[in-house]
Amino acid sequence: MGFIQHPENTLSSLRHGMEFFDGIELDVRLTHDGGLILHHDRTLMASSKHQKKGVRFVEEYDLEELTSIGFTSFQQFISDPSIKQQWKHENKMVCIEIKRPHPSSQLGGGYFGRENHIEHISKCIQEIDQLLFEHDIPHGSVMYYSFHKHMKKSVDRSSTPHHWASLIPYIVPFGQRRFQRAKAFPAFIGTSFSSLVKKHQSQGASILPCAMEYLKPSTNWMPIGKRVGLQGKQLQSLHRFRKGMPMYVWPVKTHVEHSVLSAGLSALTDVADPNLTWLPSGHARWTNPGTQPLSRQDKEQLDAISFEHHLDFLSDLKQRTPAWKDIDRSKKVQFLDEWASRWEISKKDLENAKQHIDEHLPLFVPRLIGHRGSGKTGSIVID
Repeated sequence: MGFIQHPENTLSSLRHGMEFFDGIELDVRLTHDGGLILHHDRTLMASSKHQKKGVRFVEEYDLEELTSIGFTSFQQFISDPSIKQQWKHENKMVCIEIKRPHPSSQLGGGYFGRENHIEHISKCIQEIDQLLFEHDIPHGSVMYYSFHKHMKKSVDRSSTPHHWASLIPYIVPFGQRRFQRAKAFPAFIGTSFSSLVKKHQSQGASILPCAMEYLKPSTNWMPIGKRVGLQGKQLQSLHRFRKGMPMYVWPVKTHVEHSVLSAGLSALTDVADPNLTWLPSGHARWTNPGTQPLSRQDKEQLDAISFEHHLDFLSDLKQRTPAWKDIDRSKKVQFLDEWASRWEISKKDLENAKQHIDEHLPLFVPRLIGHRGSGKTGSIVID
């Protein structure tokens, strides 16, 4: 049957992505009355009939106004039984991108309101943390990040125990997409991959979020310094620079998905169609590399399988491959040792992963993450 993609950041889209992948990414904004709404754009992603006259930005609406239109609150998301089961008990990851409001909006803090910006992100984290604690969500299954220059200060102020990272190069929360990219371009050119790693390490970030442009042959020559990529010597350079730091890459198209995951990196994807079982790269698609990891032998067989036989092989693998939570401890340790050797994970990170092996899936394990649930869908979510 044909796959119907649900609108981004809606409960149906998030539920499907959570069940289908190793986890999901979603966008959170703080409403005028202090609520948490799942919404990407600064302006309302709804047809004109739902918009209030004279109100431009999402942060100028109250939570009830937005949920009554059909947008999903974070409370609704975390209370959904299917999502909650996957999040709490299936080792699924949720990456929460906290969106800064437009500087000129009522909660925006102005163009030079650094203190307001820090406080806004901190407050958003605290509000989310409260719900995470109430629903007993495992710390190892939550990731905060934001296009926010002072993310570390916001994180420190919030006292959150969860994983976090800033998104670099920084994209300003105003202007059209072309303007934003043009403004971020000099930072991309001037920040080598090795410098990107050092910046995140110096901040104390949990992961290395990385734009695909650093890895693609068409653009990886632009930043200063040594190139990195997904093949050969460029892949060796990538591993040497990142030193085992968990790396999340976006946006990952289907033709490079296999290469990204095989390199030991996590991938954010916009394609959640169950009917896509064969990738353009000529490989069968495995959508749960983290939460349902394959043995080396099964991975090699899957990579070598032909198109004609891949559906039967995938069906067999799904039935006989246990989820991470169901794998016995000795087998988990074997997986960790193998991954550490393959992707140059440090002894310290490996030992830490083994200490918490029954609590959560280590961050350095490659995952396939559904972007905005089941993929981005455009500027209109509610018609």
